[in-house]
Amino acid sequence: MTSKLLIAVLASMLGCAAGFTTCSTRTSTERLWQQRAGCRAYLSAASTTSSGPTLTESTIWQLRLKINNLELAKSSVGIEDRIFNLRLNFLEEEGYEPPQGTVRQVAMSNDDSSSKDELVITKARWMLSEDPEDRKDGLWVWGLFKEPLYPFLLLTMETAEKILDEESKTVLPPLKFYAQIPHTRKDGAVSLDSAVLNVRNTEQLQLVGAVADYFEDVGVGQLQINPLL
Repeated sequence: MTSKLLIAVLASMLGCAAGFTTCSTRTSTERLWQQRAGCRAYLSAASTTSSGPTLTESTIWQLRLKINNLELAKSSVGIEDRIFNLRLNFLEEEGYEPPQGTVRQVAMSNDDSSSKDELVITKARWMLSEDPEDRKDGLWVWGLFKEPLYPFLLLTMETAEKILDEESKTVLPPLKFYAQIPHTRKDGAVSLDSAVLNVRNTEQLQLVGAVADYFEDVGVGQLQINPLL
């Protein structure tokens, strides 16, 4: 009886893992939806029961973008030692694995001294990930049996133009920022640590019969992120 029970448990877990691998694409097949729902229930259970910070609309995150050195096109001034601020919620899109989604900016109060350095987000996406430079096959599988092991949150964020100084006509142009943010989770509470802040430059390359996007990340400073509790 014990051997049969063990075999049944292993078969059930392997079935969940099989369905889990399909989460990177959407499907209308009822069976795959049921498998995915079972796996996602495990991964999201901690977030729904935690009273700490989460990657949901219930937590507002404060971001400080410290730019140490940024050369501006069409300008000889550049930006040095300047801090910009913004607040946001992480919003998860259902039906994807690893977890990912968009953000919703939370406007800062005019009474807040940091509001004058607030950036406006025009587009942003995030995704939990293994180390993009050192992916290990099947790392996500272990997330089925204990806390998910995604050690990073990859954040791509596009911002609108911002006038910095009208007299000198210094303008921060629309930029695409990228950061690989260390991510941990304990008892459902999410922790995000400081990370290198990059400006992502994208260029389209014309290939034979196709067009490919090539991007280069240039470090310009540091991103600090903390929950407002």
